Amino acid sequence: MTETTIGYFVIFGLVLAFALFSIPKRGKQRYLPLDRQSYPDFRIAVYIQKEKRKITTLIIELLPTKAIQLETIQLELSDALHNKKSINLKTVLSLPENQPVKTGEKTEFSLPFSIFIDLLEHANFTFENFRLVAVTSEGKKYKTRLLAYHPRWGIFKADSGKYN
Repeated sequence: MTETTIGYFVIFGLVLAFALFSIPKRGKQRYLPLDRQSYPDFRIAVYIQKEKRKITTLIIELLPTKAIQLETIQLELSDALHNKKSINLKTVLSLPENQPVKTGEKTEFSLPFSIFIDLLEHANFTFENFRLVAVTSEGKKYKTRLLAYHPRWGIFKADSGKYN
């Protein structure tokens, strides 16, 4: 074999390896953790679901260590001066009245990303950051860390600078 033929085989092998490893990943749904906040009696986590490199769903996961009554989930917007506005997500997430969440049982709520963006854009409030808040019937609030949204970068942790 000549050097030219070996060169063609190497190039063909690299193209084939690239096709085998990159093409199947493009169509898969990927779940990426955005935030996990742990409290002594409760854990709240936020995940994003990506499909074809675009965020499609925002997933809120609740895991209590003792039985609670979940009253609502809120979206808390805050501006540069730390003024806050809360948006109730109860109707958007179809939460029943005072939903019981059992000990050690994971509860997930899915929010389509397009609906989430509509909520942010039509909030009549200029905000820099937001967080998700789970409110129990006793009035306890369990909050995620501050998150931010940018149309180009998507959702990211505002304080870390790490983008998804």
